[in-house]
Amino acid sequence: MLKKIWDRLVQFFQQLFKNFTSSKEEKGSQTPVPINPLSDAGYENFFMQLMDGIGEGWQQAQVLEHLGNRIQDKFFISWLKRFGRDRLLKSPAPNHELATRMVRLNEIGCGEIGEISREIGTQLLARESQALSDEEYESLFRQLLAKVPFGEITALNFWEDMQYRATTEQWVQWLRRFGETLQEAPDRDLATRMIGLKEIADGEFSEEALTIGTQLLEKLPPVSKWDEIWTGQVIEAVFVGNGLDNPPQAKEKEEAETAREEAAVFVGNGLDNPPQAKEKEEAETAREEAKEKEEAESAGEDAKAEFNRGDQ
Repeated sequence: MLKKIWDRLVQFFQQLFKNFTSSKEEKGSQTPVPINPLSDAGYENFFMQLMDGIGEGWQQAQVLEHLGNRIQDKFFISWLKRFGRDRLLKSPAPNHELATRMVRLNEIGCGEIGEISREIGTQLLARESQALSDEEYESLFRQLLAKVPFGEITALNFWEDMQYRATTEQWVQWLRRFGETLQEAPDRDLATRMIGLKEIADGEFSEEALTIGTQLLEKLPPVSKWDEIWTGQVIEAVFVGNGLDNPPQAKEKEEAETAREEAAVFVGNGLDNPPQAKEKEEAETAREEAKEKEEAESAGEDAKAEFNRGDQ
């Protein structure tokens, strides 16, 4: 009886040792898949694609599929820490939507990447309750003006994000103070973009920007030809960015360009000249014919006079 019990114990430990050895050998035979690091721009693009997916409602399976082997990419983890520390948290921009998605990523669950993402997103959201300094107000305002030539959607999205850091009333109060400092040294570029802000968004803030921008331009001397060209380019960018018809200067330029293209098409295909060129050619031919007729009549008069002198 005891021998049977002993034999069973020996068999049990032999099987246990065999399973342990097999498992160890199996793990040892697996070679880790190499992960090629990306550039900072590549990691940012990869992470923003992930954030877009979170915004579209990705679940854990989709998140893990997107991450793939990079869930263990130490370079990606290092980049994410630097991205949060040096880019997001150093900027006064709220990045509210991005912060919300970064927190959501951790709730879905994806290991260390989700934890780091949540930490950064939480800090961004907590900062929204902190008052802005004048330097931060100005930094955000100049960032907004830089987006004006790119059209309504880009500028409006940024303006809506700015309101997570301060209310519209607070922005207007700061802008009035900022406008007083600008009166001492008016800046044409800044004033032009402040006026352009009114073309994109309505409200007390854009009205105040329009008033200050107009006052600044009135203090400046008349623009040079180069300034007119540059201003026209800014205005055209605002119009086109908002899906509006081209402004007058752009329309005239477009019509002239169209006429040149029509002429090139006619001539390039061996056809008669286009209508404008044909009319010009006909007028030139009529002038030449009139000149030849006049010269012929003059020559006839001279010949007749010479003949009369000969008879005499």
